[in-house]
Amino acid sequence: MLKNSLFLLFLFTILSSCSEEFNIKVLDYSDKVVLEGAITNEEGPYFFKLSLSQDLSIKKERLGIKDAFIVISDNIGIVDTLKQLPTYIQRHPKWLYYFISIKKYSGVIDTIRLIGGDTTYLRGIYYTTKIQGKPGNKYSLKIIYRNSVIQAAEEMPNVPVIDSVQFREQFLEKDGQNYFVPFLFFKEPKDQTNFYMFNFGSDNLYNLIYGTSHVWNFSILNDTYLTDYVSGFNLDDGASPVGQEDFFYFNQGDKSKIRMLSLSENAYNYYEALLKQFENDGGAYSPTPASPPTNLTGNALGYFRASAVSEIDLIVK
Repeated sequence: MLKNSLFLLFLFTILSSCSEEFNIKVLDYSDKVVLEGAITNEEGPYFFKLSLSQDLSIKKERLGIKDAFIVISDNIGIVDTLKQLPTYIQRHPKWLYYFISIKKYSGVIDTIRLIGGDTTYLRGIYYTTKIQGKPGNKYSLKIIYRNSVIQAAEEMPNVPVIDSVQFREQFLEKDGQNYFVPFLFFKEPKDQTNFYMFNFGSDNLYNLIYGTSHVWNFSILNDTYLTDYVSGFNLDDGASPVGQEDFFYFNQGDKSKIRMLSLSENAYNYYEALLKQFENDGGAYSPTPASPPTNLTGNALGYFRASAVSEIDLIVK
């Protein structure tokens, strides 16, 4: 996978500056609550990270918030008070790497391998205990932190089932090599307007812990030009962060997890605004970076997303 530092510059920019219409003054976005994470129709728990944004002049990791009160509820009467992720880590007796253990709703124990033994990145992560994501359900979020109350609401749209994936060889001019790109086959409902995201597992706990220090790999799409049956959608055609569009290029033999997620129209607009931030670097001849249209009320940045997921695990052949 090809990586670069553009994402870090972009992330610090959107979390530390804003512009108002007809006002050239850049707003102070330090010490705002930042929400990361999503609820899906996959098995819980679902993880969310709260942290404080910082000014561009501060060269350090955003501070995780560990004393917030977070509740997620749905329209069928489930109310779930989130718990803080324990910072207790274990060290493998043979391979000497660090990991944490997570219990799924079904009772199955999952493990997340950590980079070194630093638990700083675990601070500010919260998880659900019982609420289950389901397409068509509506979800409400409430965060109480110090004197601030932050709220959001989102409905989980349906997502088509990926029928199959084919990999086709393509030449990448950036490094002069041939790679394999996934092409998706799925039935697209035409009686409604739909919005989609594609990623490779970016909603899991590992990416939530370390996501701000890695390249943000995703693309978005609306169904305006899709046919009733999509016969080989090239992920290269989705809108991606500038400089990151090669994240879906694979080598033969690679393991791949292709994820197609549903987005509400508001969520699509949010990510579309983020993509425009990549296009506008805030230079002397570029528009001042503006705050994306979040669904969070109060002094907060980010988006409370609810996405249904269609996923296929395979090996590139």
